[in-house]
Amino acid sequence: MGENYQSYNTAGNAIAFIYMDSLPVACDNENGFRRVAITSDHPAFNIVLSTALAAKASGQNVEMQYLTECTLWSNNAWDFAILTVQ
Repeated sequence: MGENYQSYNTAGNAIAFIYMDSLPVACDNENGFRRVAITSDHPAFNIVLSTALAAKASGQNVEMQYLTECTLWSNNAWDFAILTVQ
């Protein structure tokens, strides 16, 4: 990589996506992504993100529920609702 890096601004909210093959294509997006989105200002953001990563790392079964709304990422990801690890 070169040493001329572009400036990077971390201001504002972050968006995390959780992809699951068993989800329907989110919001009929043209790329076929099966995902939900959660923003960093969501009250459970840290818990959801930590739980999703721990479940993936340990191979546990996960149940994802989502709102059939597409408001968080260019209208092509379901809005997060509930994450359950079994």
